[in-house]
Amino acid sequence: MTIVVVPYHQADLLPDGQIPLTVTGEFLVTRPDLPHGDVWTRIAALHDAVAEQVAAAVRAGGPTTVLSGDCLVAMAVLTGVQRAGVHPGMVWFDAHG
Repeated sequence: MTIVVVPYHQADLLPDGQIPLTVTGEFLVTRPDLPHGDVWTRIAALHDAVAEQVAAAVRAGGPTTVLSGDCLVAMAVLTGVQRAGVHPGMVWFDAHG
């Protein structure tokens, strides 16, 4: 299993340890250099980087899990899976009931 970690809330980097990882496996951490500008420009750049990393992980084979501090990343995950040529399905675990 490949685990893609996106340690951001919107376009803000979370403090280390905010996303605890207690399982073993390959961890890919997405930390791109985000451009200056408004939050939406930064989010778009982050989500493009996430989509590329997810696409690469999916192409490599095996299950891929994405851990993030922000539910907006779900769209980037779907985009990455589509870029890898897969028609995605999603299981969503969120703190908001």
